[in-house]
Amino acid sequence: PARDMVKEARIWKDLEAVAPEALATFKEATAAFDRNDLQRAAGLYRAVLEKAPIFTPALRRAGGALVILGREGEGMGMLERAVALDRSPENLGALARHLAFSRGKGEPTDGELERALRLAEEALAGMPGDLRLLMVKAQAYIHLDRRKGLRHVSEELLKEHPGRMESHWIAAIRAAADADWSVADFEIRRAGELGLPDEQVTSFRNQVRHAREGPNPWRLAAYPLAISVLWLAGWALLFVVGKRLSRATLRSIEGSDANPAETPRRLRSRYRGLIVVAAAYYYLSLPVVALLVVALTASIIYACFLAGSIPVKLVFFLVIGALVTLFAILRSLFVRIRDEDPGLPLPEKRAPELWRLVREVAQRVGTSPVDEVWLTPGTEVAVFERSPSQGLIGRRRRRALILGLAVLDHFPRNAYRAVLAHEYGHLSNRDTAGGEVALRVQARMLRFAQALHEAGQAVTWNLGFQFLRLYQVFFRRITFGATRLQEVLADRVAVAAYGAVAFREGLTHVIRRDVEFSFLATKAIERAVDLRTPLANLYELPPPSEPEERVVASKVEALLDRPTSDDDTHPSPGARFRLADRLRGGDVVPDPGTITDLLPDRAMLAEKFTRTVATRVAVG
Repeated sequence: PARDMVKEARIWKDLEAVAPEALATFKEATAAFDRNDLQRAAGLYRAVLEKAPIFTPALRRAGGALVILGREGEGMGMLERAVALDRSPENLGALARHLAFSRGKGEPTDGELERALRLAEEALAGMPGDLRLLMVKAQAYIHLDRRKGLRHVSEELLKEHPGRMESHWIAAIRAAADADWSVADFEIRRAGELGLPDEQVTSFRNQVRHAREGPNPWRLAAYPLAISVLWLAGWALLFVVGKRLSRATLRSIEGSDANPAETPRRLRSRYRGLIVVAAAYYYLSLPVVALLVVALTASIIYACFLAGSIPVKLVFFLVIGALVTLFAILRSLFVRIRDEDPGLPLPEKRAPELWRLVREVAQRVGTSPVDEVWLTPGTEVAVFERSPSQGLIGRRRRRALILGLAVLDHFPRNAYRAVLAHEYGHLSNRDTAGGEVALRVQARMLRFAQALHEAGQAVTWNLGFQFLRLYQVFFRRITFGATRLQEVLADRVAVAAYGAVAFREGLTHVIRRDVEFSFLATKAIERAVDLRTPLANLYELPPPSEPEERVVASKVEALLDRPTSDDDTHPSPGARFRLADRLRGGDVVPDPGTITDLLPDRAMLAEKFTRTVATRVAVG
C-alpha cells in the first residue's frame, strides 16, 4: 500500500524534535526506500541513527532494508531493537513481516511463524484491518496448515480490502485447501484481474486441476522406482570398487617384492576414501529405505483397495512393520559410542618391568609409547586411541594397550616384543586414527538391528531388515580389506624391528593360546554349569590331555594354513609368514625369559578374572 503521509508527517515531527538536522536525510532515505534503492536507503538511515540513535522509525526501516539485502543478522537485530525500545504497532508489524516471509536463509521456521502471529495480533490492536498484518497472519496460517485460522483471516481480508489482489489470492488458497474448486478458480481469476501475474494465475489453476483430478498412483510409483534404481546403481559401483581394491590387496600381500611400502600405502589411502564414501552412503540409504518402506506398504494397501477387498490383518501387520522400521531407523541415528574402560588398568608401579619393555619396543620402532595398559580376561593384544579426559580439549588422544591375561602365559619375550612392535606399527601408521567412521556406522547398524529384533520385525518380509543384512555384508567386505592392508604394514614394522623369526613365533603363540585357552575354558565352564560347582581358576587349568592336544593342534594347524578370504579382517597367518620371510629384519639379542615373569600380581588377577567370567555366565 501507498505510504500514509499523515503518519509520515507525525514521524517527521518526532524526528525534528530530537534531531532537526537529520530530517532531510531521513526524507531522502525514505524516498530511496520507496523506489527500492535499498543500499542507499540503509546508508542514509544509518546516518540518521548517528544523530538519533533511538529513533525507532529509522531503526525499523534500516533493519527492513538490510534484511531484504541479505544482511539478515544485522537487519533483524535492528528490528528487534526497535521493538525493545517501542512496542508500537509499526515496529511490531515490521518485525512480524520479516519473520513470516522468506528471507535469504530460506523459508521461516514454525517457531518464527508462531512468533510472527503473536506480534501481528498485538500490532492489529493498534492498526485494525491493516493489510500487511493480515497478510502476515495468512502467510503463517498457510505454512502452519491451520485451515480454521486461514478461513477467518481470508474473510477479514475480503471484508476490509475487497478490491485488493491479495485478498482474492488468499481466498483462492483457502478455497483450494477446502477442496472448493469452483470458488478457488473464481478467486484466482479475480486476483489476476487485480494484478496477480498471469504466470502465477496459470500455475495455480494447473495445480487446482491436478488436485481436482486426483493423483495418478502409478505415475507416483515411478519416483520411488527411479530412486531405487539410482540407489542400487550406486551400491553396485561401490561394491565393484571395493572388490577390486580387495583383490589388489591380496595380490600386494602375496607379491614378490614385499619390502617397498609404496603400493600398500597407496591402496590404504584409496581404501580410506572408499570407507568414508561407504559410510556416507549408509546414511544416504536410510531415507531411501524409509521411502521404499512407505511406498511398498502404500502400494500393497492400494492394490488391495483396487481389488475390492482389504485384508485387515495383513494391512495391520504391514502398517506396524513400516512404523517400527521407520522408528528403528530414527532411533539408530542417536547411538552414542561410549569410550568405556576395556578392562583392568595396569599402572606402572604394579609391573615396572613390563612397562619398561613396552617403552623399549616403542623406542625401537620409533614412535611414542602407550599411555595406558589394560588387562582383560582373554587372549587379546591390541592398541587403540582414547579421547583425552574432560578439561583437556586440544590435547592429543591417549594411546592404550590391551593385554589378555591368558595370552601372556609362557609368552617368550622376544616373540612378545615382535607382537608389540606390530601393534605399535598400527599407531605409527595412524591406523587407529580413522577407525571412528567405520565404528560409528557399525554401531548404528547394530542399533538398527536390535530395534527390529526387539519389535519382532527382524523377518524376511521386512525391507529394512533385508537392507541391513545386505549392507552389513557389503560394508564388512570393504572395511575388512582396509584392515588387511593395515596388518601388512604393521607386520613390516614388527619384522624390521625384531626379525621374521620372532614375528613368526609371536603370532603363532597368540594363535595357539587363543585356541587352547578357548578350548580349555569352555570345557571348564560347561563342567561347572553341568555339575553346579564353582568355576575352577581358568588360568591354572591342567594342560590338555593327549586327545585334547590333538584337537587343539589340529585347529591351530588349520588356522595357520588356511588361505585369505574377502571376509577376513587379517591376512591368513601363512600369507603373513611368507611376507615376513621376504622382509629384511632387525637383529635382536636373545632373551630367554617370558612375559609371565614380568607380572607380579598374576595370581591375584587370575582369581579376579575367573570370578568375572563366573559372574557373566552365572556359574557358582
